[in-house]
Amino acid sequence: MKADTELIQSLLDGTLSEEDRAALNERLRSDPTARADFAQQMKLHALLQWRTGSVVVDTPKAPRRVVYRQSWQWAGMAAAAALVFGFTFFMLTPNPAAAAISQIITAWGQALDRSYTITVLEGNAWQPLKDNRRVSYEGARLHLRGGTQFVLERMLDRGGEVITGSDGTSNWDIRGKGPVRVSTDVSRFRGAIPGEYQSVPFLDLSSLLGSLTADYDITLRENESDPALQRLTAHKRHREKRGLPRMEFIFRQATGTIVSMTLHGLPQEKGGPRAVKLTLTSEAAFPADFFTHTAHHETDREIIHESAP
Repeated sequence: MKADTELIQSLLDGTLSEEDRAALNERLRSDPTARADFAQQMKLHALLQWRTGSVVVDTPKAPRRVVYRQSWQWAGMAAAAALVFGFTFFMLTPNPAAAAISQIITAWGQALDRSYTITVLEGNAWQPLKDNRRVSYEGARLHLRGGTQFVLERMLDRGGEVITGSDGTSNWDIRGKGPVRVSTDVSRFRGAIPGEYQSVPFLDLSSLLGSLTADYDITLRENESDPALQRLTAHKRHREKRGLPRMEFIFRQATGTIVSMTLHGLPQEKGGPRAVKLTLTSEAAFPADFFTHTAHHETDREIIHESAP
């Protein structure tokens, strides 16, 4: 396996393969030292992006928004200076947005069980399926454990649910009273999660946050309704770049825990929502087997094993 530093550099460059991404995820999930090193590298990366004008900080103490645009030649000088002064420079002159991104990354990587409820803000809450039924994203529930396990529960239009998930080893899908489809392909069925195919991978959200400043302008401000929260908004700079045009994360200042995220510009090729909001509704622990398919159907349900490509 490649060294951690090489994997992280590939992540920042946008050249990380799916195999190496999975290896990095597993490393970060299981090794606290690796997570700390990852957070430090993300701090430095975010700092350099800020110094070259990619990050905007907007707070009540600074009523005017100031964006500094400087050449990438200067960025090379900043990188050299960072290597000389190390993280001491960062600690002495911290940038709030860079620090916030690092804090969110660390919190997401260390998070255990949590649940988010989906609210549709724009577009159609219902998305058509191949069997002429429709599934709703309004009120859908996304449950997460660590960085590899999830369960997504959505309602069908004529009763019943579509339950999709992964236990970290196999991905599975249950549609109403139909058979359980199981696959060892780590990407199978994950397209049901909003934004999954638009570079918003919930199971690998730390990768998105770590490289966010490469293609987005970042704004950080206090949350109007609750001073204990902060709001991080990302606007994509170039339309031709892959990814959603706008994302917003509200997180706890004290811990970095994301309490809500809003995704704008979801694709409409297959119908469904144009914009959704995910709100943290629970951080209670689930039973040990909750993310296996057997916890969500009768013992006599037909099971179809699909071959990985």
